[in-house]
Amino acid sequence: MNRIGSIAKGFMAAVVLSSPLMTTLAPSAVMAATKSASVVRYQAIPSFAATPEGFVPAGWNIEKRAQGDMNGDDVTDMALVLRKDDPAKRFQNIQKPAAGVIDTNPRMLVVILARQDGSGFTLLGENHTLFPAVTRTTKKDPFARVSVESNHVLQVEFQTSSNEDQATTIDFSFFLRPEGFSLVGYSRMDSEFNFLDTDETILRIFYLSGERQMVKRTTGGQPKPETTYLPKRPLSPFGSIGNALTFNPDARS
Repeated sequence: MNRIGSIAKGFMAAVVLSSPLMTTLAPSAVMAATKSASVVRYQAIPSFAATPEGFVPAGWNIEKRAQGDMNGDDVTDMALVLRKDDPAKRFQNIQKPAAGVIDTNPRMLVVILARQDGSGFTLLGENHTLFPAVTRTTKKDPFARVSVESNHVLQVEFQTSSNEDQATTIDFSFFLRPEGFSLVGYSRMDSEFNFLDTDETILRIFYLSGERQMVKRTTGGQPKPETTYLPKRPLSPFGSIGNALTFNPDARS
C-alpha cells in the first residue's frame, strides 16, 4: 500500500456484489460479443438523486459500492462501481468450460457526496475509462476492490498476473482538493515468486509533493527507496484517468 493510505488509519469500505446472469454462446457468437463489447454508449449521470440507485442509468447495475467520508463533513459518501447489464455480453466459453463465466460488460466509477440534510446525494465525478475492458481472452478480471479510507481518500485497486510466478498490484488514490477531485497517489508492486523467495519491485508516487519512490527488495529485506521528484504539474482530474493497466504514472496519462 502507498503512503496515501497511511496518512491516517485506513478502513475497508463495505462492498456489495450483484449476481450476474449468464448466456452460453457458440464460438462465432463469442467473437461477435467481444467485438461489440468495445463500443460503449454512456448515458448522462444526474447531478443529484435521493438514493444511490438514482445515479444508475437504465440497463446498468451497482456491482460494488464503497462507503466513507470523502469531503470531511462526517457524512457517509459513496463510490459506485456501475456495470452494464447486458446478458449477451456474459458467456461461458463452451470450448473451455472450466474457465467459467466471462462478463465483458463495461464498468464505470461514479462518486457521490451525501448532503448533510439527508435529502440525497450530489454527483462529485464519474470515470468511464479507468477500468480495463474484459474480453474472452482475459485470464482474470483485473479489478480487485474500491474503498474509502479514513483520511478521505478513495482507493481503487487492480491485480493482474501473466502466469503463476508473477503478479502485479496497482493502486490509484483520489482526494477532494480545492481544484477538484484529483489523483493524488499511485503505487505499483510487481512480484516474482521464486522457490524460496519473492522478488518485489515497488513504485510509489505522491503527486501532491511530486515525490517518486522506487524500491527493489527480496522477502524480508527493507532497502532504502530511491527517491526522485517529478516536474511540478497540476493534479490530474478524476474523470481524466485512463486505463489502469496502460496508465503512465510519470506522465499521468
